[in-house]
Amino acid sequence: WLVISKIKTIYKKNKKERNKFDDSKIKQLCFEKANYTCDITGERGGKLNAHHLESWSNNKELRFDINNLVCLSEKIHKEFHSKFGKTNNTKEQYEDFKRVKLLELIK
Repeated sequence: WLVISKIKTIYKKNKKERNKFDDSKIKQLCFEKANYTCDITGERGGKLNAHHLESWSNNKELRFDINNLVCLSEKIHKEFHSKFGKTNNTKEQYEDFKRVKLLELIK
């Protein structure tokens, strides 16, 4: 019971932080900086996500750092997290993912 209660508390705290991020201007700045263009596909507009290069979960100090964000289409963002999960993500993983995706796009 105590463990479940602790997990719920952490989840609520994280959800509150996520909501702060979604409501912040930093997300909008990420899109503007990228000219509303996916960093991988080069497609402009559509459903975009601000992807954290160094994961949200392990890097509280980087959560609102514009240099830790990259603009991705929703589809590409989902593909990244399907492959690497949603925690412990790194800039290196992103760079590897991007390299592979770009090779796929030019074939």
